[in-house]
Amino acid sequence: MKNWLLLLFALPLLVFSCRKDTDITTTTVDYNPPVVYVTSNLSGQVVGPDATPIAGAIVRLGNEATTTDALGLYHFRNVRMDARGTYVTAHKAGYFHGSDRFYPANGSRNSSTIELLPKTVAGTINAAQGGRVDVANGASITFPTNALANAAGAAYTGEVRVLAQWLNPAADNLGEIMPGGLVGVRTDGSEALMASMGMLAVELEDAAGNALQVAGGKKVILRFPVPAELRAQAPAEIPLWYFDETAGIWIEDGKATLDGDTYTGEVSHFTYWNVDVPTTGPLVMARGCIVDAAGNPVTFRQFRAVDADTDLTYAFGSTDGAGTFGGLMPAGSTLNIVFTDGCGNPASFTFGPFDSDTNVTNCFALTATQNATLSGRLVNCDGAGVDGGVVYINPSNSYARVVTTDADGQFSVSFNNCATATEVSVTGYDLANNESTETSEYTLTTDLNIGDIAACDNPIAEYIIHTLDGTDEVTFLEPILYMSSDSMGLDTYEMSASANNANAYTSLSVPSLAVGSYTGAGVSYSYNNWSATMGGVGLNCWYPCGSITVNITSNGGPGGYLQGSFTGTAGGWGSTQEPLVDIPVSGTFRVRIPQ
Repeated sequence: MKNWLLLLFALPLLVFSCRKDTDITTTTVDYNPPVVYVTSNLSGQVVGPDATPIAGAIVRLGNEATTTDALGLYHFRNVRMDARGTYVTAHKAGYFHGSDRFYPANGSRNSSTIELLPKTVAGTINAAQGGRVDVANGASITFPTNALANAAGAAYTGEVRVLAQWLNPAADNLGEIMPGGLVGVRTDGSEALMASMGMLAVELEDAAGNALQVAGGKKVILRFPVPAELRAQAPAEIPLWYFDETAGIWIEDGKATLDGDTYTGEVSHFTYWNVDVPTTGPLVMARGCIVDAAGNPVTFRQFRAVDADTDLTYAFGSTDGAGTFGGLMPAGSTLNIVFTDGCGNPASFTFGPFDSDTNVTNCFALTATQNATLSGRLVNCDGAGVDGGVVYINPSNSYARVVTTDADGQFSVSFNNCATATEVSVTGYDLANNESTETSEYTLTTDLNIGDIAACDNPIAEYIIHTLDGTDEVTFLEPILYMSSDSMGLDTYEMSASANNANAYTSLSVPSLAVGSYTGAGVSYSYNNWSATMGGVGLNCWYPCGSITVNITSNGGPGGYLQGSFTGTAGGWGSTQEPLVDIPVSGTFRVRIPQ
């Protein structure tokens, strides 16, 4: 879900480019936003049309990167972020750029869903002759004659494949499919919230798949249909904006005019283009919180922010793990914050007006929530409760949860249930004895206690055991394996536990799956954690990592296990941002190789 946004990093002067792989039109604006650094967490999912999970998407947040698993899930743990706007991107071959922004508090748990749009071939033209390509619902792209060039800038006259998608500004999932969020930088360098009247994603390629671009001095005509529900609010003239994928911000560049129910404008390069009504005047940062009828935080609940006077939607977002929300809003204006209760029942409240940055601590109540609690007890082979065990709970209609058992092995977690049956899978782990339960399926309609589940006679098969500086041992369960024919990477996320740390993250890459030792080229390493006993630690050794050696000791082939170890030193930062140099790290891993 897209939260209100600002840039991730503050620079005295930002130069925005449309695409980093071609040297084309750029716009320079004087934009200097503040930055508030925090250490926070992000869990998310990358999906395609119809919410189909996308595995193997590369997700980047600042200097961190990971890869989605088979369910499209990704996780960043204890990463430095910007409380005034953090930008996360998702890339997968065959899809347009996807991204999001969220507003993390220090130590918060945040959630995001990014829906990637397929690079659909909307049509083909001959570059020398030009022509029109119709995209969808009246959206179109019209090329003049001899208007295109290759990536080097040389004139191109052959066949052109036009990859394009129209984004409906009235769609319920606009927050997931659009890049970034609805904040733009105007030509004078000021920032504004934006209410979209339509978007187009466009890329060009030749028959061999090589990127093409608009030739210097040429313009292409874009037409954006305005949905019927927005036409009464559509002005006769509207700014055009393009999305800069590197900086993660919309940039004002030109105008479009309304002809009937369609906006028409000219552009000189391609990325995402947007026709939006901007706010005027200064913006302020505001935060609030949501609770249910019992006073419990309403977590990871989607919302949209609508101007109370104009009924224009200026933001999409989601509450975090503490039920808080926030972002930019026009100073002196009132917004309607519109939620659903997770079961489709709408609820809204007014927020503002505020003349300066404001944190509203008196939480708003949503009373129509429908929750069901799943509880149980994790026991060992002797029937005794497992103290500090890990239980992985994956519902069919929500994100997976990881909970830690108490001294008696008890656990519980609540879900939105919506008066319909929810299928839930549960797996328990006894880390002390290297045992796990079988994965069991349950149907959740009301509160359900599943009783005892036994971690017995089922050894934990996949893991990374990580040791930092010879003392802090962390066991990561079910690591994510992503691989090609000649390389391997392991990523981990929430499912970790040790005496000192219940939340940590590590990743390891190696250039070959063959038994042997590897260092330098193709090797990388990362480890992050945050705990009361250790404080914060973030260690990295990027490609080519020459200070860590990875040993693959066994390769069981497809369906078998890849086993090995790693040892060496890494550097990074500590809890007070002090530099850490040559910290000893080591570990072992065992992961199943896909068939």
